[in-house]
Amino acid sequence: MADELKPNTGETIVVNKEALDTLIAKVDKQAEEIKKLTSISDKGRLAHWDSQHKDSIPKQYYLNAIDGKIVLSWTLVKNKVWKERGENGRWREDQTMEVSFEDETKKLMPYVEFTADLQKVPASLVESRQVGQKFYLKVRTEAGKEIKIDSLFIN
Repeated sequence: MADELKPNTGETIVVNKEALDTLIAKVDKQAEEIKKLTSISDKGRLAHWDSQHKDSIPKQYYLNAIDGKIVLSWTLVKNKVWKERGENGRWREDQTMEVSFEDETKKLMPYVEFTADLQKVPASLVESRQVGQKFYLKVRTEAGKEIKIDSLFIN
């Protein structure tokens, strides 16, 4: 922060050095906190906030892909959980996802496979739009492909 300050040819004021150091430390701490919060935040919700506040700062988004195809949505179609009988008594899960891709195909796959196979595809925001209670983003991949996607499925 302090190295970003440049001499100004305008008015000069006298400030207590301790007060100035405290203020600079506070601003530096806030800048670190902002950086941390934006890096871990839900990108869809950030885009929604930006659109509501007309923020024009470009953001980096990540689409999910499996086998090179962009994932547009997914639904949990089977979710069985049970406890085994016997001494072990281990919990078991049988979860199946229906995944919808950009080429309008769908694929059923186990949840464990779904989470293991996801790859991230960087994209930048082109447009954001709210329709009813849903919020949609139009993003452009680095390859130039434009994708319209529900903000719930981007991160």
